Amino acid sequence: MKLCLAAIAAAALAVFGACSSQTAGVLRQNGSADMELRASLEPRMAELIRSLSGNFGGSSAENSLDGPAIAESMQTAPGVSAVSFHNINPTTIEGSLSITKVEDFLRLTSLPEASRLIRVQGRLLSIRLDLDTGPELLGALSPDVADYLSAIMAPVSTGERLGSGEYLELVTSVYGTAISREIAAARIRAVIEVPGEITRVEGGAFSGREARFDIPLLELLVLERPILYEIEWR
Repeated sequence: MKLCLAAIAAAALAVFGACSSQTAGVLRQNGSADMELRASLEPRMAELIRSLSGNFGGSSAENSLDGPAIAESMQTAPGVSAVSFHNINPTTIEGSLSITKVEDFLRLTSLPEASRLIRVQGRLLSIRLDLDTGPELLGALSPDVADYLSAIMAPVSTGERLGSGEYLELVTSVYGTAISREIAAARIRAVIEVPGEITRVEGGAFSGREARFDIPLLELLVLERPILYEIEWR
């Protein structure tokens, strides 16, 4: 499979490594969630992924993002009940993902409860990710994803502590300025619908039952500081 990180939290936070993505999701009263996802690679990153694919046993003629392979890689991730992705073109995929209970998504017995990726307490949904737990959660999502993110030296996969500027300098030194610029510009946009009128959102904006997040990909790749997103509703 090709480079792609999907760290989906709660009703819909999706991150596809080194590309931009859009997510729309619904969190239901019973704790289940359904998401529609779309992700695209920028031109220089697409070229890099085709090149890296050969090092991992793939073919440079294949799609830079391989929708069916990504879906297959995620099928056994904790909490995932169904996943399907297809290619619109060689660098763009879209599809859907269903989670039986959001609190079970990437819930690992090896990590303490306080480090759980997703927590639901009454009508409060919390999503937390830090560098101490990121590599293990990423490995649970997909070992292939972890391998490719390690290839671009992303701290979320390697566990190395780097500032955003330091990471971009490292990427530039290995892969060039064009790649580091694409990573710096990529954003994750998500709209999450919850089962009631929203009263507060941490890290985003809201209207009615919908919370909106616009997140720089760089923050998620580096995890220079712990990331916390919350939605509270009535």
